[in-house]
Amino acid sequence: MARARTSAELDRGIVVEGLSAGYGDHEVLAGLDLSISPGELFGLLGPNGAGKTTLAETIAGLRRPRFGTVRVAGLDPSRAREEITSVLAVQPQASALFPTLTARETLALFASFHTDPVRPDEVLRTVGLAGAAATRVGRLSVGQRQRLLIGVALVGRPRVLVLDEPSAALDPAGRRELRGLIRSLRDEGSTVLLTTHHLDEAAELCDRIGVLSEGRLVALGSPDELTRRFSGLAEVVFSIPDEVGARDRLAAALGGERPASPTAPAAPAPPLIAAPPRIEPIGDRLVVRVSCADPDAVLRAVTFARGLRASGLTARRGTLEEAYLRLTGAPRSGG
Repeated sequence: MARARTSAELDRGIVVEGLSAGYGDHEVLAGLDLSISPGELFGLLGPNGAGKTTLAETIAGLRRPRFGTVRVAGLDPSRAREEITSVLAVQPQASALFPTLTARETLALFASFHTDPVRPDEVLRTVGLAGAAATRVGRLSVGQRQRLLIGVALVGRPRVLVLDEPSAALDPAGRRELRGLIRSLRDEGSTVLLTTHHLDEAAELCDRIGVLSEGRLVALGSPDELTRRFSGLAEVVFSIPDEVGARDRLAAALGGERPASPTAPAAPAPPLIAAPPRIEPIGDRLVVRVSCADPDAVLRAVTFARGLRASGLTARRGTLEEAYLRLTGAPRSGG
């Protein structure tokens, strides 16, 4: 008889240590370590073949690791199958649905597999399908079927939810609706592992993101952290009056000294810019473009520089897409 689990074990999220997994002789994941906190919405990014689905399947207990361990709420998902079904759920594929059943009948069917399920009508309200309760699955739109699949996963009251490409094949309106649903699951305390190819979706929804490349976790952090660290340089654009001394004042603002303090003399500041600014005379003004790692520092330097009189300041920061492409070596679309 299995021992009773402590509340601390049941409250834990997902812990992966030294995980190796694959198919036949092909190793897909190699020595992967990952920890997902309870209540966290964690995004998993990576190109096709990077190991996202293999990791999701191993966490769900659908695949046993070759080496290493996986724990979900303190349980080994590949061995504690009876216990894990009350803790974790995976969004099923569309093939799990019967086209002749209604949405309510579908949820009632899956609810019968659990000892303490959520009532089907409550799930229908949660996933925004209350108005389609009597509609047969075969007549639901693609977006409605995706929401129903998530409803199937929710009916057993899981604390951990694995969503593998839930917005695949959805149009922009369907993706927007699905994002609202996923966000609400996190807000209600569920731990959510989300795999996706939509970088805007990951940036908007996820507390943290892991980037997989060739079976290894090559970066981990919040969307903002990954963007700052890996997206490359930002660009700051502004204009100044084209007058005597303007270029000298600009050079001083972008590469001057730190002001002296009572405890430390003035010292050379670290460079604000990555290369000399590009300057274009237009009318009676100079349009300046600056490449930099820290656009906020450049904006402050230019704004408070004495006599510079900069205006029209804008900053284009790096994007999560740029960070992802640098990390994975994936080619940019369009050449």
